[in-house]
Amino acid sequence: MDVRHESSNKVLLNHLIQYMNNLIHHQTDTLVKDEHWQQHLVSLSKAIYLFTGMNVDYDHIWSNKNLLSIDVVLLPEVHDVDSVIMNNQERFNTMVSIIISELKTGSMNAEEVRQKEEMMRILEKNY
Repeated sequence: MDVRHESSNKVLLNHLIQYMNNLIHHQTDTLVKDEHWQQHLVSLSKAIYLFTGMNVDYDHIWSNKNLLSIDVVLLPEVHDVDSVIMNNQERFNTMVSIIISELKTGSMNAEEVRQKEEMMRILEKNY
């Protein structure tokens, strides 16, 4: 895989991260009330950051303590990731499969369904 694939992989991951950060900013009440949805987002974050090798405390970021904080910590975007990792298309495909599987699991409420559908659109558009 060449640099274009590495770049498109980063773009896809960063779209998902930006979308999740948008949820933190605009859906805080829903996230705090719905532990099930929060755990799905923790799983999605875990898949992304384990793939990239970035050391991110995603459990803290999705915690109610952080979500309700005045100085909310957001998920960091993917920037300086080893190109060997980003160029490993098999690992990337596995990570995307994990994310898709997580998005297809049972939803508890209409808002969660809407958010999952939006993330699936991001994947379909960029993958």
